[in-house]
Amino acid sequence: MANKFVATILVFLVSLLTLAGIVTATSTPEPLNVTFDKVEINDVEVTDDTVFDVERGETVEVRVTFTAVNSTSNVKLKAWLEGYEYDDIEAKTDLFDVKKGVTYTKKLELEIPIDANLNTVDTYDLRIEISDHESDIEYTDNEIDFRIRGQRHK
Repeated sequence: MANKFVATILVFLVSLLTLAGIVTATSTPEPLNVTFDKVEINDVEVTDDTVFDVERGETVEVRVTFTAVNSTSNVKLKAWLEGYEYDDIEAKTDLFDVKKGVTYTKKLELEIPIDANLNTVDTYDLRIEISDHESDIEYTDNEIDFRIRGQRHK
């Protein structure tokens, strides 16, 4: 009878350890990993360090194409211009999921403020980042700068 009791306890422990291993394996998400394939500003592909000339009040389209190296959930893409005196000029996507090997294209629109100060900063740096709740990956292939100018009087 003692042998049956010991055998039952051993089967229970082995089952418990197996179940714990399965739960751990399925609940640990892979870290975010993507490769940037292409960035376009107003339909112009960024190929080298680039300065884009934009006007105050203009809406600038930023299109980012990337490929997921692994599957991850709750991902967002953000683009922002640093240097605006009141805050960053930014746009971001809603949360989305990515699947391993799939290429995605996301479009963001940056609204250039009408009151962007033209005298304090020569250019504004555009930053692009993909992130999840644990990590972020910044686009660093090329430097992208914006020169903001005033609108011509009519």
